Amino acid sequence: MKRWTKTLCLLLAALLLCTALSGGMQAKAAGGAVQMGDVVQLGDFEKGSLHIVFYPKALETSDQSWPVIVWANGTMCAPVLYTQFLKDLAAEGFVVVTSSNVMSADGKDQTKSLNWLLQQNETEGGLFYGKIDGSRAAAMGHSQGGRSTVNAAAADARFVCAISIAGSNFTSEAKKLSTPTLFFTGTADLFVLSSMWVKPAYKNCTGPAVYTSLKNGIHITCMLKPDVYVNYCVQWLRAWMEQDAEALAVFRPGGALSRDGIWKDYASKNLGF
Repeated sequence: MKRWTKTLCLLLAALLLCTALSGGMQAKAAGGAVQMGDVVQLGDFEKGSLHIVFYPKALETSDQSWPVIVWANGTMCAPVLYTQFLKDLAAEGFVVVTSSNVMSADGKDQTKSLNWLLQQNETEGGLFYGKIDGSRAAAMGHSQGGRSTVNAAAADARFVCAISIAGSNFTSEAKKLSTPTLFFTGTADLFVLSSMWVKPAYKNCTGPAVYTSLKNGIHITCMLKPDVYVNYCVQWLRAWMEQDAEALAVFRPGGALSRDGIWKDYASKNLGF
């Protein structure tokens, strides 16, 4: 009963927060493709497009295959709320795919999104034909999407690493997680309290993991100031997608993250290739 009460309270609070925030934001794409500097956004926020993709414009003329981030939205949080964050990640050389699903806790939607993108990779004549590297895929999400990320990574071995931001993770689900996972939280997050959700997930996952809390970070900091997260997200992805020892060193004790003054309560375990 306590768990369901906690879940209901979180759901209602997140619903009110994201509904209010989305009401004041204008969709960046009413349909089709939108040029965003070196990044292209493909999809439709307003008409229920199942998949929205952010990709480097260089992909269109490149012969290489690109690594993938599969994003999961927070409770009742439309993808438009994460536009800047997902654009910034794509600018670093990733194809970022999300869906319009705003209730994605079980992780199945992220697996479906990955399946869809890999299908595009096999579709001759399509934009993404031969351009997607399915061996370099990561699960990533915010709030309920962070919980989805834990579940998706635990269930689908194609995700080589994961990043959960303010994730409303259940301990019983985190115990199944052995995929390398970076857990972000915020010291001023009053919606998903770290002590109840994020820190227990970190402690109970069995694989390589890092936990850190943004000083004065609130539940929606990733929407309002995504630049705070982007560099560490990229380093984590490169560490595990590329087996990049230099990138992984950022997260080891004494590394850049543990010495970064805007983060506190750093913890890590099982870091190694």
